[in-house]
Amino acid sequence: MATALLCGAWAWQTADAQEAQKQLPALADGRHALKGGESHSYLIKLAAGQFLYALIEQQSIDVSVSLFKPDGSQLSVSDSPNDRFGTEPALLIAETTGDYRVDVRAPNTHASAAHYQIRIMALREATATDKQHVAAQRAFDQAQKLRPQSAAAAKRDAITKYKEAIPLFQAAGDRYRQTLAVQAIGIAHLQLNEARSALPYFADALALAQNIADQRLEAQIETYLGGTYGDYLGEIAKSYAHLERARVLAGRLGDKSTQGSAFNNIGNLHKNAGDYQSALDYYLQALPLFNESPPRRAITLNNIGVAYTSLGEPERALDYLQQSLEILKPGTDRNAEALTLHNIGYAYNRLTKYREAQDYYTQAREIVQKTGDRSLEAQTLDLLGANHSAMGQPEKALDLHQQSLEIQRTAKNIRREAFSHANLAHVYNLLRQPEKALDHFNQALAISRNLNDLNSAAISLEGRARAHQKLGNLGEARKNIEESLSLIETVRARSGSQSLRASYLASREQTYDFYIDLLMQMHARDPEARHDAEALKASERGRARSLLELLNEAPADIEQGVGLELVRREREIRQAINAKAQRQIQLTAQNGSRQDIETFGKEIRALEDEYQQVQVAIRKASPAYAELTQPQPLGLKEIQQLLEPNTVLLEYSLGDERSYMWVVTQDSLKAFALPKVEDIQKVARQVYQSLTARSVLK
Repeated sequence: MATALLCGAWAWQTADAQEAQKQLPALADGRHALKGGESHSYLIKLAAGQFLYALIEQQSIDVSVSLFKPDGSQLSVSDSPNDRFGTEPALLIAETTGDYRVDVRAPNTHASAAHYQIRIMALREATATDKQHVAAQRAFDQAQKLRPQSAAAAKRDAITKYKEAIPLFQAAGDRYRQTLAVQAIGIAHLQLNEARSALPYFADALALAQNIADQRLEAQIETYLGGTYGDYLGEIAKSYAHLERARVLAGRLGDKSTQGSAFNNIGNLHKNAGDYQSALDYYLQALPLFNESPPRRAITLNNIGVAYTSLGEPERALDYLQQSLEILKPGTDRNAEALTLHNIGYAYNRLTKYREAQDYYTQAREIVQKTGDRSLEAQTLDLLGANHSAMGQPEKALDLHQQSLEIQRTAKNIRREAFSHANLAHVYNLLRQPEKALDHFNQALAISRNLNDLNSAAISLEGRARAHQKLGNLGEARKNIEESLSLIETVRARSGSQSLRASYLASREQTYDFYIDLLMQMHARDPEARHDAEALKASERGRARSLLELLNEAPADIEQGVGLELVRREREIRQAINAKAQRQIQLTAQNGSRQDIETFGKEIRALEDEYQQVQVAIRKASPAYAELTQPQPLGLKEIQQLLEPNTVLLEYSLGDERSYMWVVTQDSLKAFALPKVEDIQKVARQVYQSLTARSVLK
């Protein structure tokens, strides 16, 4: 009885739908208005074996085109990777005589009203070439469904389908869709982390786009080329050239989406080089171009927030990050929402508002537990742990970092596993359990060295040095901290911009302070070994680096006498080495192509050789410039030789645990231990307030 009722209901709905379908307009040439979320339907009567080829030209609105058989079943869906411009095809050969339906839909519900143009290109008895054309489009549509899937096998199947479609499009004379298929293969290779395989397809697609004089498509492909060279291959100059061309082309054509992507990607280049102010300038130019693309607007708002945090303005960052969050909340990309919550939490952490930071990290954790992204959950746990450590709650931090470590091990995310080991070790140091700290720092260091991640290795070596100091192993502590400082100098030299080099050095300032403190402890144990003089030299070493950054940022033209081309090339090489090294680390951590990893290694070594040659050329062209940009710290003897009779040099170093002062004359050195920097600052403020009060009374 139930089955009979269901069948009756279906028959009634089908009849009703058929009656409604008879009222649909006929498919014909014409221009139509459409806004986001709307759908228009058309009918066309075809005889069995008849070929229909219609083009729906997108005019500032992205549409998809669906085809339905006379019985109402769906035949195909076409949604090309061409955004709001270009065409979508209605291509079919009628299997039976009847009314075929064509639906034109604007899937982006936020899209403003715009137009599309229908043009009937062919309506005839199908030829062999027409059959190839339809087969090409079906293969292309299948590939478009496969490529967004997360499985690598699906993406490889998509590449096979695109390759199947290309010669068929070519035979049919459809060079536009041939170009889209070649471009899509490049995109699929990028998604598979195969940038070097993607490049030739993007290059071929660019040549095809230029051949058919489609500058919109050309601009879009330029953004992919720019992203591939910059984000994946570390070829910054080539990346910038392609992105600039995309920006200019898109701006000339009024293609806001592509122009915004170019601005955003150029901003990423500056961000990766540590030039956060320039990055911010480009992100802010991209933002208004994404008013009709909420997901891209959310990404750009997030980028602006990260840039402000990096520039030391977390309060301004929060405004943009909260806007990004508001866009993402109603959407479906929950992981993107969680990452934005991470960034908001970090901004509050920088403001020392740890309770607020904890709240946002907790929200992110709830989301990733629902999405099942274990790696992202582990990152959230690490952030929560670090926040608890900052709040003086290392016991709570310990549990969170242990959970993170287990997840990273299971996921075989070895780079993140190293971070979790280092975080755990830091907490064990806080808990005064240096033996356990050493064990985890050793594991983190082994992974970092295998990945050639110099910065992470430097952090682990410093942690080991602190653990050895707590155990009283001052000699081992010194060995580790000196290796850490050596790596820090290497990473610093690779940084592509002066601002990043300065900020990186500032972030590692405590490493120099610890080294000085360690040497002075060794001096207290063995005054005859003159570790106090070594500590003075270490202080000079840190000051020399700080002076260098000030000089490089100063308006004075210290580059005078050096060819601008040499200075430019020196900075370009530093930036390229850094970018390629980061990409090599990522590939190694992801068990990427061995060939790609080795290729990056060869390229880095070649760049390092060229960098040495450029530095030699600079020293020859301007010894004064070389002396300023490559300062050598002075030792005790060199300092004493600079002093005049009856002159005393007082040099101090302020530290979190202890501070020190050195009194140097032409023939003597005395060192004194001082209170920690917090106590000194407290006294200094009291003196300042006392002096200020007296001047007011007068």
